[in-house]
Amino acid sequence: MTEIIITSSSCCKENMIFKLEDRGPVSSIKMSLDCKILTMMRTSLSVELMDIKDNSLQSPYFLYCKFKNAKLLGFIWTGNNEILLISDKGVELYQVEGQRPKQRIIFSKSINIHVNWFIYSNHTKILLLSINSFGDFQPLHITPGNITKLTKLEVDLNISSNIPHQSISERNIILTPVYNILRILVLPTSHSQNEIIVFTLNKMMAFKKSHILKLTHIGKLLINIVDNLIVVHYQHTKSSSVFDIYMEAAKEDNISQYLPILDDLSIQRTVTKEGGSNYMCDLYSSICISFQPNIIIDAKLGYLWHLKLNLTAVSKIIRNKCSLIDFLLLRPKSKDATMQALQNMIVHKSSDLIEIGNVFDHLNIVYKKHLNYHIMNSTPLSNDYMIVADSLRCKVVIEQLDVYKHVFVKLVDQLENTKDPL
Repeated sequence: MTEIIITSSSCCKENMIFKLEDRGPVSSIKMSLDCKILTMMRTSLSVELMDIKDNSLQSPYFLYCKFKNAKLLGFIWTGNNEILLISDKGVELYQVEGQRPKQRIIFSKSINIHVNWFIYSNHTKILLLSINSFGDFQPLHITPGNITKLTKLEVDLNISSNIPHQSISERNIILTPVYNILRILVLPTSHSQNEIIVFTLNKMMAFKKSHILKLTHIGKLLINIVDNLIVVHYQHTKSSSVFDIYMEAAKEDNISQYLPILDDLSIQRTVTKEGGSNYMCDLYSSICISFQPNIIIDAKLGYLWHLKLNLTAVSKIIRNKCSLIDFLLLRPKSKDATMQALQNMIVHKSSDLIEIGNVFDHLNIVYKKHLNYHIMNSTPLSNDYMIVADSLRCKVVIEQLDVYKHVFVKLVDQLENTKDPL
């Protein structure tokens, strides 16, 4: 018997423990979104489903590909009772009616297309299919009972004649939201390339090339998204670069070209008890893998870390004060760090009047957009005249009262304390 432990999640408040008969290796195992069906794939021919009733597994039932001679690549739960099968011959959507005396599996829709591999975004229900090894992709939008083809995406690999058999694989593609918009990050396909290409899903539901991230090192990479920042981990140099695609950048052919806003940083290493002794975990090790948005896993030791951004430390690294304020305003829960930066500039006199004036110009632009948004949003025609998302990027707005309470009052107190006594 094989024991399966399902750790707590939003739908499973407590750990669930099941025992299965050993009937061969399991290549994939997942719970349905409502945690009522355990699903696993043992072979490339079928998916095995087992209803969960009274914390025990019921008899299995099976789902097979409809496509003839298809090799099953994987499966995805797209809804509480909808499951998507992906094979090398295409995709198939089914409704599963479990938790009843006789389970029913109802076919909804299929699309016949050659598939090498796939990546799925549960956030947007977008499935990205690799349809050849040369950078051609077919995005699909999965909705209840339906599959919609989106505009095909072609990624230019910039294949070098010096590198034979160069192709694009799952390791080169990251499908993840950044600033609540789905992006495709195309990582270098060879060690000689030093840029990440970003494609953005636009309002017409098509992916368009939008940003290029200039890397400062080459070699094997790991990617995380932390507070909407694209964090690139270089395993060779054991350092990280941070990119913010909402900061200002130079453009070439209408494509924003970004250098790191933070570079040559290192993840704060964690000391963990291992066999009763201290163990210094190396998060840049070749055995570490990343999961989106902000998870790194040590595949050997089984440790998992959630990465977080230290705004206090960042405030000491970014020297350009205008860039620092722009960076902080884009981060959630950054008002305290922003006010501290303003205090350092004005009260502690770390900046001259010209730099302070430029910073307040930036603050006023954000505040004005914030006011305009609320004025227009309160009118009957607000839906027709909504300010575009780009103008409302900032997560924090600094108002006059904030500056008065946290900066000017402290400045006055400082001046009072430095006056010569009579």
